[in-house]
Amino acid sequence: MQILRKEERPIAGVALVVFAALNALLIANHWQSFTRGAHVGFWSVFYNHLNEGVSKLKYLAN
Repeated sequence: MQILRKEERPIAGVALVVFAALNALLIANHWQSFTRGAHVGFWSVFYNHLNEGVSKLKYLAN
Protein backbone atom coordinates (compact mmCIF):
# COMPACT_ATOMS: atom_id res chain seq x y z
CA MET A 1 0.00 0.00 0.00
CA GLN A 2 1.49 3.28 -1.11
CA ILE A 3 0.66 6.28 1.05
CA LEU A 4 1.89 9.06 -1.25
CA ARG A 5 1.97 9.10 -5.01
CA LYS A 6 5.28 9.86 -6.66
CA GLU A 7 4.25 13.39 -7.69
CA GLU A 8 3.05 14.22 -4.15
CA ARG A 9 6.33 13.36 -2.40
CA PRO A 10 8.22 16.65 -3.08
CA ILE A 11 5.28 18.75 -1.88
CA ALA A 12 4.89 16.63 1.24
CA GLY A 13 8.62 16.90 1.89
CA VAL A 14 8.56 20.70 1.67
CA ALA A 15 5.48 20.84 3.92
CA LEU A 16 7.22 18.63 6.49
CA VAL A 17 10.34 20.83 6.49
CA VAL A 18 8.28 24.03 6.87
CA PHE A 19 6.21 22.49 9.69
CA ALA A 20 9.33 21.33 11.52
CA ALA A 21 11.02 24.72 11.09
CA LEU A 22 8.01 26.61 12.47
CA ASN A 23 7.84 24.29 15.47
CA ALA A 24 11.56 24.75 16.08
CA LEU A 25 11.19 28.54 15.93
CA LEU A 26 8.32 28.48 18.43
CA ILE A 27 10.29 26.34 20.87
CA ALA A 28 13.44 28.44 20.42
CA ASN A 29 11.47 31.64 21.02
CA HIS A 30 9.91 30.32 24.24
CA TRP A 31 12.78 28.09 25.41
CA GLN A 32 12.39 28.95 29.12
CA SER A 33 8.72 27.99 29.12
CA PHE A 34 9.36 24.64 27.45
CA THR A 35 12.34 23.66 29.61
CA ARG A 36 11.06 24.63 33.02
CA GLY A 37 11.92 22.16 35.77
CA ALA A 38 8.44 21.87 37.28
CA HIS A 39 5.76 19.29 36.53
CA VAL A 40 3.27 21.76 35.10
CA GLY A 41 2.38 19.89 31.94
CA PHE A 42 2.42 20.72 28.26
CA TRP A 43 -0.84 22.67 28.14
CA SER A 44 0.21 25.19 30.77
CA VAL A 45 2.83 26.53 28.36
CA PHE A 46 0.05 27.62 26.01
CA TYR A 47 -2.51 28.73 28.54
CA ASN A 48 -0.24 30.56 30.98
CA HIS A 49 2.72 31.89 29.02
CA LEU A 50 1.87 32.49 25.37
CA ASN A 51 -0.37 35.53 25.58
CA GLU A 52 0.82 38.01 22.97
CA GLY A 53 -2.56 39.36 21.92
CA VAL A 54 -3.68 36.49 19.71
CA SER A 55 -5.73 33.45 20.51
CA LYS A 56 -3.71 30.95 22.51
CA LEU A 57 -5.27 28.06 20.62
CA LYS A 58 -4.03 29.53 17.36
CA TYR A 59 -0.55 28.27 18.24
CA LEU A 60 -1.93 24.74 18.29
CA ALA A 61 -3.39 25.17 14.82
CA ASN A 62 -0.01 25.98 13.27
